[in-house]
Amino acid sequence: MIVAVVKEGERVSPHYGQSEGFILAEVDNGSVKSRSVIQAPSEHSCGGLAELFLQHRVDTVIVGGIGGGAIQHLNAAGINIVAGASGSIDEVLTSYIDGSLVPGDAVCGGEHGQSGPCNHH
Repeated sequence: MIVAVVKEGERVSPHYGQSEGFILAEVDNGSVKSRSVIQAPSEHSCGGLAELFLQHRVDTVIVGGIGGGAIQHLNAAGINIVAGASGSIDEVLTSYIDGSLVPGDAVCGGEHGQSGPCNHH
């Protein structure tokens, strides 16, 4: 399984569409087998990140906050979403793998300065 963690530095980004990039973690038998970093595209459409994740065979995206348009595109692509995560990437990945990560209500409506048609983060 491949898990994408939306990142800001070494922490989970609170804003899906404004992140600097993503950690892709290959998880197998309860541990991270490999990790890689992909940079966020400087310009992307509402569904562009979902397409990027499909290209990398991502099963689940972990993020702090995410907008409704992005949720729609990820759902349509069959990608699971764990929103409301916060903390260091390592802590969040460990919690996700061991089943103790509790998702929060972190759906954004574009109130953080987003002006695109999807109001995503």
